[in-house]
Amino acid sequence: MRKFLARVLFFIATGYVAMSGVDAYVSSRESRINVNAIGQWEAWMKGRVDADCIVLGSSRANRHVSPEIMDSVLRIKSYNGGIDGAHFDLLKSVYSLFRERNKKPRMVLINVDYSSLRNTDIHENRFQFYPWFHDRLFRKLFFPIINPSIPERFLPMYRFSKFDIDLSCPRVVYAKGFRPRNRPFDGKRVLRNKLLFSVNRSTESSFSELLDLIEEDGAKAVLFFSPIHIDTYNRMPNPEQMFSYYDSVSTARGLPVLDYTNMRLSRDSSYFTDGLHLNFRGASIFTDSLANDITRLGILDK
Repeated sequence: MRKFLARVLFFIATGYVAMSGVDAYVSSRESRINVNAIGQWEAWMKGRVDADCIVLGSSRANRHVSPEIMDSVLRIKSYNGGIDGAHFDLLKSVYSLFRERNKKPRMVLINVDYSSLRNTDIHENRFQFYPWFHDRLFRKLFFPIINPSIPERFLPMYRFSKFDIDLSCPRVVYAKGFRPRNRPFDGKRVLRNKLLFSVNRSTESSFSELLDLIEEDGAKAVLFFSPIHIDTYNRMPNPEQMFSYYDSVSTARGLPVLDYTNMRLSRDSSYFTDGLHLNFRGASIFTDSLANDITRLGILDK
């Protein structure tokens, strides 16, 4: 009986070691595929971002701010670190990791929105985090937010089991984190109840801590509202509360806050893919306005 149990344990241990090797290989391979934001994570995790300016926010940051245009107008190096669906609880961890692995920036552009102070729901985009479960700093900063299950933490390959993994997937090059989309405008994708501004106190605390870290690094934080299509904006239940909140943060901390929610292109659906997201043409116009306003206000000169 003892021999039988010893053999069973041997096979289990051998299988675990083998699967751990497969897990490490898949994690390494997936981390080098520049799709679904994974390529962005590789640059940040491995300290490959050399930028004077970084952009933080949700998809309304990563689809709207072109680093190439920012660089051209401001004569700096910039990088877009926006993450689909990210709110300030996650963004504080993103910046904390960034500053540990990369050169500290001179300016941090922070996209603020009606949803920025909610808890991040990362289920839809969970896959982008999986290649980094072996990294100690990543686990420390992100596991409290991702909250992986026990099997995800300890069973090799389990976390990949619900996702399609294409090991032959070619690299799709995104320009320094910028991920624009081009598709016909769909004005029905955004539900009114999703547009409610609300504040989760824990996430609000993360926002304050993020601003503290940026100040500690000697960088300039700039808050900005991305354009919103006029029909979607008119369906927002409480935009006044949103603007009032961020104005109070701006006043208390002496931070610039730039509002583009109602810029001229917001009245033309040809610049949008839906009520909240610009297409490439709209993003180019918006980024040019943002960069020129930063120049006009002398934000980098102060």
